Amino acid sequence: MDALEATTNAVLGLALSVLAVWLVFPLFGWAVTLKSNLAVTGLFFGLSWARSYALRRLFRWIEGRNRQQRAELRADSPYRKVEVARHG
Repeated sequence: MDALEATTNAVLGLALSVLAVWLVFPLFGWAVTLKSNLAVTGLFFGLSWARSYALRRLFRWIEGRNRQQRAELRADSPYRKVEVARHG
C-alpha cells in the first residue's frame, strides 16, 4: 500500500507539473518544448516518488517501534504484574 500511495501522489504531481509548466512558463517568456518539459518533470517525479515512499516507510517504522515499546512497557508495568498474579 505504501508504494501505491507514493505512486498515486507522484503521478498526480507529475500531471500537475506538466500542466503548470505549460500554462505558467509562457507568462514569463520561457519557451519549453514538450520533450524537455516531460524530461524535467520525469526527473522530479522520480525524486518525489522516492522521497514520499522513504518517508512513509520511515514513519511506519517509527510507529511500529513506538507500538512495540508501549507494549513492552505495559508488560513490565507493576499494574500488569498484579493483574497477572491475580488471574493466574
